[in-house]
Amino acid sequence: MGNQVYRLLSAIILIAVAAMACHRYGTSFTSPARIISLWDTTRVEAPDTVAIGTPFRVSFRTFAGGCTRHIARTEVRVSEHVAYIRPFNTTVRSALCTLDLLFLTHSVMVTFTQPGPSLVRVIGVRPGSPPTRSEIPTQVEKPVYVR
Repeated sequence: MGNQVYRLLSAIILIAVAAMACHRYGTSFTSPARIISLWDTTRVEAPDTVAIGTPFRVSFRTFAGGCTRHIARTEVRVSEHVAYIRPFNTTVRSALCTLDLLFLTHSVMVTFTQPGPSLVRVIGVRPGSPPTRSEIPTQVEKPVYVR
């Protein structure tokens, strides 16, 4: 019983130290957010039909964790029938990071000014192959009808 308590306490202390190191001592950088993980793909949430010239909310989650724990920004550009959305998250450079999975929900307002079939395109990254390699640009789309 005493050994189990000691191991549990050691694990808790190690996780706390890693989390503090990740947030206090490293320099941070902003990079495109991961929208596809090894086992899941983000789902773009937006209405199926929207009114022309009326802003509507688009939200989706990005995959984070470890030393990536915060949303940096989300860029939106609308060109006729396509809304291009680029999410970015902030990562802290550190030798010690937690081994957890965190979802960061990005939410933006989009307005289409042309009627007809349109597309919301979220542009981010997915893990390379093998997963330790560079991340690969990717996109997830949702059709929207503008009336």
